[in-house]
Amino acid sequence: MANTPSLKPTKINWAPKSEWKVEIPESLSPTGRRRRYFFNTKEEAQLFARQQKSGLRLYGVHGGGLLSPSVKEQAAMALEAIKPFGVPLARVVADWIEKRL
Repeated sequence: MANTPSLKPTKINWAPKSEWKVEIPESLSPTGRRRRYFFNTKEEAQLFARQQKSGLRLYGVHGGGLLSPSVKEQAAMALEAIKPFGVPLARVVADWIEKRL
């Protein structure tokens, strides 16, 4: 089983306004790129890290190994776009593929 990132807040000395950061690795980021969040207090950083860990426990890493967060976001947008038509996403994909063969 893969290790889950710690998402532990880190004290920083180089940022002028923030003193703490939490890094989200690309594997967990909705954009597919590493994200760095900065906080003024350790408590704010710890709260954010706890919220992110809670999301991992609820939704898993990569959707249980199937979907990355960025792919989940794209799927959600696609589902929202086709919602008024009452067509399943699988049908839209199948039609798209069929037209290109």
